[in-house]
Amino acid sequence: MGLSLASWLCFGVALGMAIDSYHRRDLVLSLATLPLAFTAPLFWRVEAAPAYLRTLSLVNPLRYHVSLLRGLSVGHVDVAALAVTGACLPVALGVLAWSGRRAELLSGEHG
Repeated sequence: MGLSLASWLCFGVALGMAIDSYHRRDLVLSLATLPLAFTAPLFWRVEAAPAYLRTLSLVNPLRYHVSLLRGLSVGHVDVAALAVTGACLPVALGVLAWSGRRAELLSGEHG
């Protein structure tokens, strides 16, 4: 669970550093949140979803984080979900480092 939290935190901070206006932030968050939520098994089983959603869910890290969390809550460790979750953190740290080097330290937006 800590790996998932750290990964999403790094991605969120990196995204926040890359966005330079409130309007762009709202647009990016809206466009990112909807596909992440609908292609992860938050509300239904992935196997019951249409084929295109099943395909999209394969590249959604939230799918594996949810699977790992559900498995741990019932005493079962999904090794594939654990591997993907563990691989997400170094990727997220890399994205954070890259975004940090490119970011302006102060927002250019006034008011």
